[in-house]
Amino acid sequence: MVRQDQEYNNILTLTTQTLLPPAHSFIPIWLYDTVNLCHQLTLAQGRILYNVYDSYERSDHVGIVIPSHILGEVETLTKQSLTEQWRHRSAIDRENLDRSHSLVLEHFPRMPGIGAQKVAMRLALAGRSPSTSAVEEAVVQYALLYWTSYRLRLEQAQATETWRAIQDAREAVQSSLRAILTSWLPLEMTGREQLAFCRVHDLLEREEAAILRGVELTYLGGKETVANFAFR
Repeated sequence: MVRQDQEYNNILTLTTQTLLPPAHSFIPIWLYDTVNLCHQLTLAQGRILYNVYDSYERSDHVGIVIPSHILGEVETLTKQSLTEQWRHRSAIDRENLDRSHSLVLEHFPRMPGIGAQKVAMRLALAGRSPSTSAVEEAVVQYALLYWTSYRLRLEQAQATETWRAIQDAREAVQSSLRAILTSWLPLEMTGREQLAFCRVHDLLEREEAAILRGVELTYLGGKETVANFAFR
C-alpha cells in the first residue's frame, strides 16, 4: 500500500552492473533537463526513483532509472514546442491555443512551462476561449494527475467501490496538491485570496473550513468578494 508520506521519499541506489527493473528506463545524467523533470515527476507521483552510480567509481553519478511511462510522458511533453505541435492546425485553433496559454500563465505564472503548455492544449481543444474557472479546474486536474501520487494510489486501492477509492486517494494527496498549486499562484495574491481559491477547489483542511464557516468567500475571475454574516 502507498504510505501517507509517499511523495518525495522513494529514492534507491543502483550501480551500472544492476539489471533494470521491469518497465523502467535509464536516463543518462548528461540529459540534464530530461533528468530534472523526470526526477521531479517520479518522486511527486510517489514512484521509486533509482540513482545509478558507476560500479567502479561509486562517486560518479551516471544517471537515473524511472518508470518507463513517466519517461514517455516527459518525452511527449518536451519533444516539440507548442507552435511546432500545432503548425498544421487552423488559424482559429492556433489562436485558441495562444489565448489559452496566456490565460494559464496569467493565473498560474509560476507553474512549469511544459505543464502550462499541456493544460493550454487541453483547453484549446474545447474550441473556445476558456473561462477562469475552466483554467483553474484544468490546472488542478493536471497537478493532481502529474504532481501527486493520486494515480499510484488508485492503482493500488483495495476498496471495491470506485467512488470510495477515488475519494480516499484524493484525500490522501490533498495537502501535497494544495502545496503544489499555491506555489504556482501569483506572488502578489493575498492569503485570503489563496484561501478562497483553496475553498473553491476543495483544498481546505477541516480546521480552516470551520474557521470560515461564518464567512462566505466567492472566488471569481481571480478576484474575491467577502460577505460577513451577522448572527443574532
